[in-house]
Amino acid sequence: MAPVVWQLRIAFERETAVSEERRLSRLLLSNPLRLAALGLALAVAVPLVYVSTWSAFSEIASFDDPCVLWGHQSGALSPSQLCPAISATSETKMGVVRRLLLVQGIAVVAACLGLIGAYRSVPKVTVVGAVLLFLLSIPTMVSFGPFVFGLAVALLASSVLSRYARRI
Repeated sequence: MAPVVWQLRIAFERETAVSEERRLSRLLLSNPLRLAALGLALAVAVPLVYVSTWSAFSEIASFDDPCVLWGHQSGALSPSQLCPAISATSETKMGVVRRLLLVQGIAVVAACLGLIGAYRSVPKVTVVGAVLLFLLSIPTMVSFGPFVFGLAVALLASSVLSRYARRI
């Protein structure tokens, strides 16, 4: 008797999961503002995550390079047969790891918050992601700051669309 009960329970759980998925897809497609908010959040998240991971992996790739001197203070650098071109930086490897976790980590968290807020129609979560991106654009103003600032504005627009979609 117990296997039949378990089979019925599994079938019920599958059916409720499918019906919940259908309900969410119908809700998403029936409201064009919600779909626009999700599309805008996705348009922000994809390039942000791509640039963040690309820059992190390009920094990490130089950790094993014997021609890169980490934590170099001053002095002359002389190339050798092993390294015809030597590069040096005053930043330590641990400092690079901290910076990558802080900058790229905040960017990925902000992208995830934007997507979660747009998908769940919770504009406050999307606004938190946008505020994180605004804060991230300040120290990166020299390099990627305007790009990050534009993504923050787009994420803020996504939260506004999501807020109006909840009213419909």
